[in-house]
Amino acid sequence: MVIEVRTAEKTDIDEMRRLMVQLCEVQGVEFQEKRFDWGIKRRLFDRLQKHGLLIAEDSVTDKIAGMIYAELIIDPFGKAEGYIRQVIADTDYRGQGIGSKLVEKSIEYLKSMGAEIIRINATQKQIPYYEKFGFKNAYNVMEIR
Repeated sequence: MVIEVRTAEKTDIDEMRRLMVQLCEVQGVEFQEKRFDWGIKRRLFDRLQKHGLLIAEDSVTDKIAGMIYAELIIDPFGKAEGYIRQVIADTDYRGQGIGSKLVEKSIEYLKSMGAEIIRINATQKQIPYYEKFGFKNAYNVMEIR
């Protein structure tokens, strides 16, 4: 296995859908095709966002082993904020460092784009994992459902 991280391309859409379906199954939520199409199209066809949609590909098998969404947002005050939205590793590749490679490349990408701060939402269980990359628990997020 040799994993290479690259920017996603239009030809990767079916594989990205497959990974997103896997993530939804693991999280126990329903996969929503319309949301997926909107999110992928937004990222793949937006000149500012497409470079943050990264794919981990096994160059030996040409199989996509994982993906990540990293985006740069400029807040109303002009501050560049990076957000890592999704980290997905194929079930066949979990536990082999795919997620770590994707997070590292996303951080590199967001810093190269001028992100002054990088954020990621994490569950209590995920916090120790993301702390390895330098993330710190900064605040709590509240929700209305």
